[in-house]
Amino acid sequence: MKLRKILSALLFVPFVFASCENYDEDERLKLIEGGETTDSTPITKEQSELTLLLEEFTAWNCPNCPQGTAVLNTIKDTYGENVVITAIHQGSLAKPKGEMTLDLRTAYGEELGKEIKSWPTLWINRDVFPSGRGEWETALADYFATATHYLNISLGSKIDANGNVVVSTEIEALEDISSNLVITLYMTENDIEGKQNDNSNIIDYSFQHVLRDNPIVNYPLTMGALTQGTKLQKSYLLKPAAGVNKSNCHVVVMVADATSGKVLQANEIELK
Repeated sequence: MKLRKILSALLFVPFVFASCENYDEDERLKLIEGGETTDSTPITKEQSELTLLLEEFTAWNCPNCPQGTAVLNTIKDTYGENVVITAIHQGSLAKPKGEMTLDLRTAYGEELGKEIKSWPTLWINRDVFPSGRGEWETALADYFATATHYLNISLGSKIDANGNVVVSTEIEALEDISSNLVITLYMTENDIEGKQNDNSNIIDYSFQHVLRDNPIVNYPLTMGALTQGTKLQKSYLLKPAAGVNKSNCHVVVMVADATSGKVLQANEIELK
């Protein structure tokens, strides 16, 4: 699918910055500000089980999207913390219009979903697109049955004095991994009130798991093989966009294969 080509293009850019050795001091400082940071916070959410990333492409003016949300709610009830859900408001049906002045689109979400033509659409681990919401639960069960648990991502988070978010990670390899890895961090927000087309009228709606702007995208994590038992500890700085209610937010963290873009493991942590 064309989305793989888009993801490949997104994956290419961060490797320009894979090493700080070739940059002067000012450029190194910019690199730290844009992703990795020397600040840290204790790990408070440890991970020990395979967890899949579910990214739903959705829109307020999509009459079928509340049905997609209902399926995802059922999935969440079934799998709990073994799934991480993100709602990506994207495309022509997500544009503000009339009574709906709230704009939940992001530049990152628009790029990820630029080839999406129908909503809702689900992406599992940036690897599989089930054909329709009636197939989501079966496709997810099949994915869990065959997926390899490559690594764990344990997390800690804090809001610093400047209102930015520091996320500390401990990544433990459970298998030997030969490919280069990248890490992506973004924020999702719950309980955003707006209008939703539900196939009969426009209703007051509470949007959940909404992708917010200013992510850290495909930041280099490893260059070369990662052996079983290795632990990596790194911290990252996220700068939330204006208007984001951090008290209603989670930070989603995923580790992916740098070549294919396939997500190997995901986790999320609530900001408190």
